[in-house]
Amino acid sequence: MSLIEPEHLQIVAEEKNSELSSDSPSKNKTQYASMLFTPYEIDSKPNAKVFWLMPLATLILLVVFGIGGVIWWNDSNSKNSNKNTRTKIINSADAATAGTVIKNSIGMELVYIPPGDFTMGSSEDEIKKALTEVNKYQNDAERSRFENETPPHKISIKDGFWMGKYEVTQVQWQAIMGENPSNFKECGANCPVEQVSWENAQVFMEKLNAEDDGLEYRLPTEAEWEYAARAGTTTAFTFSDTLNSSQANFDGNYPYDSTKGRYIARTATVGSYQPNAFGLYDMHGNAWEWTQDIYNPNYQNLPTDGSANLSVGELNLRVLRGGSWYNSGFYCRSAYRFKLTSVSRSNNVSLRVAARAK
Repeated sequence: MSLIEPEHLQIVAEEKNSELSSDSPSKNKTQYASMLFTPYEIDSKPNAKVFWLMPLATLILLVVFGIGGVIWWNDSNSKNSNKNTRTKIINSADAATAGTVIKNSIGMELVYIPPGDFTMGSSEDEIKKALTEVNKYQNDAERSRFENETPPHKISIKDGFWMGKYEVTQVQWQAIMGENPSNFKECGANCPVEQVSWENAQVFMEKLNAEDDGLEYRLPTEAEWEYAARAGTTTAFTFSDTLNSSQANFDGNYPYDSTKGRYIARTATVGSYQPNAFGLYDMHGNAWEWTQDIYNPNYQNLPTDGSANLSVGELNLRVLRGGSWYNSGFYCRSAYRFKLTSVSRSNNVSLRVAARAK
């Protein structure tokens, strides 16, 4: 049932024979062979075939040095490729404007989000409408459930940042982590990775940063996420005050002030729905997205500069945003806040990267 709170979810070498010429001193034969092949026993008779192992040894040495050369060449090429990627990213970052898109070392696209101010949270009018919408299907929702979206307050983001154009995909997670924990593998490599915890996300960021491509990666802060989702709008969703399943991947049986639509009951390929004004996809629905912040039941005493809340509230809980394929349209609002423990994993929980130039 879509209205159930999401926390209830859940190398061969060819061998050849060779012999020394008959006028070669056997003493030298024995001495030379011994130097090369001890502790093998060497025949000191003048006509003995004492060098039968030399071609094999030569081939082995060639193979070893050959492999070493290939490894060196590949490593050199990889370093050059990373250097080129780093240079491109740094150059792009220096000249970034709203909507600029760059691609990192694993093919992940990031969009530049310009600095700016916005009002974070829900107005009283939005709360009233949201209460009406949720009670169409639930009938017992109370205003108190919206307290964590209040009070609405001004956030000033003074520095631009980069944000993943899409949610992190299964193929991107595999490239960095070497495994794919997703439940919906049949959805495809370009579907969002899911069943990842907040702590898993931190490891992913650490390994992604080890690529050293010119950006410092992390989860977006909660304020950055809402700012990026709204993309200059003040409506419940980046598109308008309504939402149906032609606009986002959620349970279309429960739209938001709109007509019913389809419910695919799983994640969808990233970018399947329309982007917002910043060029970001799937900010509503598809999968919940982790943010860096500790969850606090309201916005009192929280940062107003767009930075993460790392000290106030329920320290074992982290904030997620955006709603998912499993939920009704109500949960996909730009202002809706959800919480889970940092070790929680679910098939409707994913992540999106944020970054700044180093």
